[in-house]
Amino acid sequence: MIFSTIILAPTALVSCGTSNTPKTPNNSTNNTPNNSSNNTQNNNSNNSPNNTPNNNSNNTQNNNSNNNSNNTQNNETRKPESNTPSNPPKQEEMPNKPSDKKWWEVQGESKVELLAVSSDGKNLNLTFKEEIPAGIKTKVSIKKDDQNSTEEKTFDLVTTKSKTQTISLGDLEKAKWKISKILFGLSTYTPTKNNTFDSNIIANTSDEEFNKIKAYLEKHVFAIKDDRKNLANFSNLSLNDFDLKLNPKSTDKANDIFTFTKETLDENQLTNVEMKISFESTNEDIVNKKRSVAIKVQIGDKVAVVKNLEWNFKTNLEIVNQYVKDNPSYKELENHLINTYFSQRQGIHPFEIPTFRKYNWENISLKDEVVASFSKFGTLDDYNGNATLHFTIKRGNVKKGIEITIGNFAKVGNYESGYDGAKRSVDFELKSSSHGGNYKVDYVFTHYNRTNDYWYTSSEKEPTVEFAWRGGIRNLIYGFELLIWNDPRYYKENSYVVEYKESANGEWKALDTLVKDVKPFEKDKRFIQEIVEVKKVVNAVRIRFLDGKKPRWVSIASLMPITKILR
Repeated sequence: MIFSTIILAPTALVSCGTSNTPKTPNNSTNNTPNNSSNNTQNNNSNNSPNNTPNNNSNNTQNNNSNNNSNNTQNNETRKPESNTPSNPPKQEEMPNKPSDKKWWEVQGESKVELLAVSSDGKNLNLTFKEEIPAGIKTKVSIKKDDQNSTEEKTFDLVTTKSKTQTISLGDLEKAKWKISKILFGLSTYTPTKNNTFDSNIIANTSDEEFNKIKAYLEKHVFAIKDDRKNLANFSNLSLNDFDLKLNPKSTDKANDIFTFTKETLDENQLTNVEMKISFESTNEDIVNKKRSVAIKVQIGDKVAVVKNLEWNFKTNLEIVNQYVKDNPSYKELENHLINTYFSQRQGIHPFEIPTFRKYNWENISLKDEVVASFSKFGTLDDYNGNATLHFTIKRGNVKKGIEITIGNFAKVGNYESGYDGAKRSVDFELKSSSHGGNYKVDYVFTHYNRTNDYWYTSSEKEPTVEFAWRGGIRNLIYGFELLIWNDPRYYKENSYVVEYKESANGEWKALDTLVKDVKPFEKDKRFIQEIVEVKKVVNAVRIRFLDGKKPRWVSIASLMPITKILR
């Protein structure tokens, strides 16, 4: 090994500045300055005919003198004019001379970057991002890649002009090591990644070693992983889908280099080698639902073994068709929706779900490479607290639509289970714009079977009835039920509009759309039943009968608020 020596010539330092001898101020017009030193300047002095300077030194300059002026200037108290040469800067004011030292001649952290480390068991190759200059005396320190070990070794080398530097490992113990530090001359580099290697691998094997490894591999079992047997796209098959019982050289999906595990080496007395593994062939029989693969193992340029594997698989259609009610695959999606989005559904009404924007139901990943995406809402049953959601199940090129019904949402219902009116009268206030005779508005909160107890009016063009939460509170009014006499003199369809106030002091607003269900009242055919949807958190609701559309005798036999049912 040849070591090169660099001899640095000393650099002379030039002192730039004025003399260290203090000057004496010239305060008298009769005093003649004595310029006895070299390169001394007498600036802006008053040289009268009677005052002749004594110039005994070489290169003495009398600059910018005014021979006709009577104003004598002190050389120490007045700065030179702009056209007067300034004194040279003091030594400490001079700029530093750029260093001509190389980066490895300076103490500190090196700017190099280690990209890769590889070992064939005999040599260690270090690959850097940039080319390393030749002739740098370098020390490479390595440690065992083991938290319980403090063992450290150092190797010397002189760099070559290359990105890759090679170190002979000699009789280094077979183990996994990591590079802890590299000293390039005076400069230090501490790698934090791409710095491990395994010295327990040999590059080439003898025929005897190869045959021993070959015999072992013929008995060694490769197997497809259970959860990878049914790949949606067989062309995506990779070595990661197999249990090879070997150590991958890297965790990269494209890795195809493997070594034996420590247990295998110890139990079978094998020499560790790098094995290149690849697919020699693959085949998919869709009719018989069988897949097969031939896995080739190479050591160097020799083929050690070819393993043939075959297994049954489920088609995309079979897996998609598993998504039926009560099937585990169906339950997986149902549980995902409940746990992710509806764990607190007791406080959510089904009718509220479409208004929420927090749900991300696109491309929900499920097992077996199945993807579920929301397609539409089905029945949202607010009375029973159920919501039906439609999803598209997709795997590969196969799709299927399914629906999932989730229960235990908040429920709504009549504010009273019966019609006696006791609870309604306590929690709601009633108002009407007018009434006829004794047919007051309070009667709408009595039982409908009391024939003479109902509200009636005929004197106004647009009479109104309103109900409001007592105390000015706001709460959900899902809707209300009206019972009206089934008689054309008392009932006329589409004869009113519905308005609401969000607060007790708020303004009346009309519902954008009036949604209602109209039918004969099942419990008493004397009445028409109209169920009207409001679905708002409000203080009050008002029914306003329209002039020109209202019946002859405007009346309501019963009014029942529909609200959230407390569990």
